[in-house]
Amino acid sequence: MLRRRFPEANPASILDLGCGPGIQTIAFREAFPEADVWGVDLSAPFLTFAHTWAEDQGLAINYRQANASDTGFADGQFDLIVSHILFHETWYDIVPGIMQEAHRLLAPGGIFLNVDTPFQPQRLSMTKQVTNHWQVVNNGEPFWTGYADTDMRAALLDAGFDDERVFADYEPMGNGEFFVFGGTKAA
Repeated sequence: MLRRRFPEANPASILDLGCGPGIQTIAFREAFPEADVWGVDLSAPFLTFAHTWAEDQGLAINYRQANASDTGFADGQFDLIVSHILFHETWYDIVPGIMQEAHRLLAPGGIFLNVDTPFQPQRLSMTKQVTNHWQVVNNGEPFWTGYADTDMRAALLDAGFDDERVFADYEPMGNGEFFVFGGTKAA
């Protein structure tokens, strides 16, 4: 997806927000072997697993336990910031902070790219909206519908991204599609 949207991207520094067990983090290390790659997550067990897995594969990846809205990294430190299915795991009051932190951390010309579930209500049948609600009530997904109702484009603009440099749309992937949103920081 990164290559389709940004074919010329060759980041020297990458941050994977909400990296979990490191699946995407490892993929970015393999795609950009010269890059300084970091994974951030709140979960110490996930980070332990991710670090062990990367070490077992001989991959130099840095991990930090931190909140995605307060990572502790320097301003402008990253050329590429990514997340995969992070935002539906957050909450209303956390989303703005993550967006602001990503804007702060991006180097000029940097890319912020997020992939998450494609269940925004305006695109779904009533049946699917009911199953979304089921996720909230029965599957430990308290922000599933809150995330789906959040205007990510507006959240990006509120965080300081430029209107002409943000995107929030859907992209085919595998047998389905994902909601893709983010932006680039002015050079």
